[in-house]
Amino acid sequence: MYMKRVTTEQIALQLGVSRNTVSKALNGSENISSKTREYILQEAIAMGYKKKSFEEVQSKNNTKKDIFIILHERETADSFWLSMIRGVEMVAARNGFRTIITFPTKDEEEDLKLPAQITRNGAAAAIIAGDFQEDVYKNFQDSRIPTVFFDKPHDSKQLFGDTLIMDNFECVYQITTDLIEQGIHNIGFIGNINSCWSYYDRFRGYKHALKDNQIELDEKKCILGYFSNNYTFEQKITQNIETLISNQSFPEAFVCVNDHLAYAVYMFLNKLNPELSNKTIFTGFDNSMIFPGLYATVNPNMQQMGILAINLLFIRMKYPNLPYSLIKTSSKIIYMGMHLTQVTNK
Repeated sequence: MYMKRVTTEQIALQLGVSRNTVSKALNGSENISSKTREYILQEAIAMGYKKKSFEEVQSKNNTKKDIFIILHERETADSFWLSMIRGVEMVAARNGFRTIITFPTKDEEEDLKLPAQITRNGAAAAIIAGDFQEDVYKNFQDSRIPTVFFDKPHDSKQLFGDTLIMDNFECVYQITTDLIEQGIHNIGFIGNINSCWSYYDRFRGYKHALKDNQIELDEKKCILGYFSNNYTFEQKITQNIETLISNQSFPEAFVCVNDHLAYAVYMFLNKLNPELSNKTIFTGFDNSMIFPGLYATVNPNMQQMGILAINLLFIRMKYPNLPYSLIKTSSKIIYMGMHLTQVTNK
């Protein structure tokens, strides 16, 4: 008689523990007590759980030729990620692999499920791009699919797989320091610093540059809220920008987590107060657009990061038991040739 496969989620529900705890027990992790591990193993066996050997899983994955890139659908038009995808596709094709881009549905994200394409057809490997909940990272770790993550949760102390991050802290620290050295001391920051490690690290770079130059951080001049859609973004920007103007404490410059956000704030400010927008300096990140008032951005060379990601996957597929790696890639600051005196004297 056919027996339906028992999942870690079913075991967790039955025992009243987290799925992560069940996964640790089944995988022999030393991060839980031996008593808890033995209890979960005994109950899992009693429920009919049968764990495939790692060799079986790896053998199955080695027959597959699909490498999935998982990202939010809203990001497909962003040249930032498209450059990364080109790098992955170029190397994957040379090695006989097919690249498939997939977007988690709203239900999959809310229920913390792997994308249906992967659960239905399996995957040789996966690349996770963009900001996802920590449980999404854990799900891919539990799936044992070789995975490379671009970024990681901002407050997580652990790695869930091989991880690539950019030179966030140092680049933003240097840009902020350059502004200060040119006499710009009233500097604000804009971005959702709880979205991912990169955004949080950029905020850290900004903070440390202020501190090292004896400038006190004033979070009233920063906009640090979560921008999930245009409506929320508009509300947050409107509220904060108008408050800053009314208090006559409007920053001379804004350090923004990326170019798109810097441009959106510039355009909003231009509609609200064109004269003020012409006097305000913006810095961004990603090298994705140019607009008046943009003083500097950062080129992380996403195509090269894509090439690095796919080669990391090949190493992981060949040597599955290697420790997870955290790799920080170098990035290049690009100055727009703007003379700050031209902006501040307008």
